[in-house]
Parts: sequence; structure tokens; C-alpha cells
Amino acid sequence: MLTDDHLRISHFGATFNEKDVRGVCGIGKSTKEITEIGRFGIGFKSVFAFTDRPEIHSGSADFIIENYVKPRAAPAVRRDNNETVILIPFRQGDKTSKQEISDALSKLGTTSLLFLREINEIYWDGDGIQSGFYLRQSKTIDQDIQQVEMIEQNGQGQFDDQWLVFSRAVDKDDGRFGDYVEIAWSTSRNEIGTRRLGTVNSSPLVAFFPTVVETHLGFLIQGPYQTTPNRDNVARQDESNRTVFGRPDCS
Repeated sequence: MLTDDHLRISHFGATFNEKDVRGVCGIGKSTKEITEIGRFGIGFKSVFAFTDRPEIHSGSADFIIENYVKPRAAPAVRRDNNETVILIPFRQGDKTSKQEISDALSKLGTTSLLFLREINEIYWDGDGIQSGFYLRQSKTIDQDIQQVEMIEQNGQGQFDDQWLVFSRAVDKDDGRFGDYVEIAWSTSRNEIGTRRLGTVNSSPLVAFFPTVVETHLGFLIQGPYQTTPNRDNVARQDESNRTVFGRPDCS
């Protein structure tokens, strides 16, 4: 929910525990694994571009973060069972954050959800803005092959994209590194109703989210790559990235 003076974010994923509280308040202390979003422990700090005192209400935790790293108890807010609420109160006199966030949501794009298996929908609404949503629907059609439909609705109407996603498990020799390298082909329906593979104009390398690295392949490649802290680029000299890039059984 986006208003003139705050943004309220809500989700029903895993609730916070004590380690999560410490992780989100620290820098480089995330409790997440290598393949999980936010693993550097600094991704949440981006909210300080819009606020001085973000609030988190999750599980038994209700707290404000001050001075980037200092938690302080906060009054509870109304929320459903197992709901996590993050409140981003804008700075006093802020006249731009609401529109900036609204514009960013409308430009997020369906491919931002394509490889996020634990997130099926993003919906937003607010005072004086156009509501919208992104929806991810998937169907397994064969081992390690999924048909994924991405639906977007915004002020210009409703749009959908169809993708065929091929997955291959990746493991290091010691068994500690596991996830998937994935290839996604855009598909379209021809005049007799069958689907055919197509190419896309922009095909950035994806590390769960699209990066700035353009592959020029015409299809999307996604993997558990080590990224730079702001997740927009890939650490090309990282040893684990060499493992993902170079293993013959993942080509």
C-alpha cells in the first residue's frame, strides 16, 4: 500500500527470528544462503534512500531500525497471522518518493518474477495511483521443464508472456553448493494453436533478478551466480561463478 507519507509492504513468507533481526540490522551479516535473495545483508539498507526509520513487524518481532543498524522496540501494528509487515515512512516534506516508487513498480516487468519460485504474485495499490499486479503461474510438463505464464496488469491493460524454462541442478564436488542453472525461451502461439520458441530483444544474464550483463543470446540464462552487493552485476572472477559457468554438465 502506497500513500503520500509511507509505503506498507506485506508478505506471508517465513517470519523473523532473532538471527533475522540481527541480520537485517547488520551489514554483511545476513542469515541467508548463497542462493537466497538478500544474502549480503545490505539489500534492505536500500530503504534508507526513502526513510530514516523503517519498521518491521514479523512473528513476535516489532521494531524500528534507527541509524541504519540500531533496533528499537515499536508498537505492534494490525496484521494477519504469519504476515510480515514492513513500513517505510517517508521523510517529512518528501514530495517525490511516492511517485518514484509507483513508477518503479509499474516498470518492474514480468521477467523479474520469472525465476523466483517462492513468489507468485506482486500486487500494489495506493492513494491516487494506478493499481497493478504481476502474476506467475507455472506448470510442469516434463522432468526439469516448466511452462511459465507471466501476467502483468497496469494502467495500459493486461499483458501476458509465455516461457518454456529448462532447469539443470548444479552441485560442487563437496555437495555444499546446490541450485539450478536455467534457460528460459519465450514462446508464442501460431495460427494452428501450437506454441513455438521465439527470441527476445533483451536477454540479460539473470541471478534470480536481471543484471546489467547483456548476453545477446535471444533467450534468458539464470543461475546462482555471486553478484555484486547491489545485485546488478556478476562477480566474474568469483570461484563459485567459475563453477557455474564452466561445468560441462551444466552447458
